[in-house]
Amino acid sequence: MPGAPWLRFRRDCGSNYPDGDIGRLHLTRMEDCLNLCAALQVTVQSVKGRCISVVWKTATRANDPLAYANYCWLKYSKGQAFADDPEVEAAWIIDGQSLV
Repeated sequence: MPGAPWLRFRRDCGSNYPDGDIGRLHLTRMEDCLNLCAALQVTVQSVKGRCISVVWKTATRANDPLAYANYCWLKYSKGQAFADDPEVEAAWIIDGQSLV
């Protein structure tokens, strides 16, 4: 990761981790989401703590009232997974910090 080359993420396609949000923002690529989390791991910018994981939504289902396509959720904890969502990708840091 730029700025934090010692950090590695484990990716989990199709699983959502709905709890532990620091915040969300619109980004066009999962890699941008990972880079932002890595930066917030090095320099804490939230009262909730360091970023240790992310969830990124790639698309929005038809008639979805919450149109969150291309949104990144930064996480201070990993939480419990909700699997079987092909429009979501998650990742968490596996080096540099223990998971909460």
